[in-house]
Amino acid sequence: MDVLLRLDDAWSALESAESITPGAVAALSRERQARHLVTTARAKALTRRRDGAVRDLPTAEELAPEEVRRPSVVGLVVDLMELVPSPGQQLTGLASRCGLPA
Repeated sequence: MDVLLRLDDAWSALESAESITPGAVAALSRERQARHLVTTARAKALTRRRDGAVRDLPTAEELAPEEVRRPSVVGLVVDLMELVPSPGQQLTGLASRCGLPA
């Protein structure tokens, strides 16, 4: 999934994510689960499924907050704050915890 996203094929990345069973994800470490959610959120944001991206990032933060504080993820939060017409409490709270103005 990550490779597909790096190749700018977000649609295929999401299709690939659908084939991953919840049990396989649950077997990963908390950090890898969080990275998987961040990658999924990034793909959703690129395919205009921004609400899904906004739901995935706080879940990733609960699993491994340090993964969500990485500069690339903070950049995704910035993008979502600009792209989501009415950022809700979930997104503005995440932005605030990332050190961004909400």
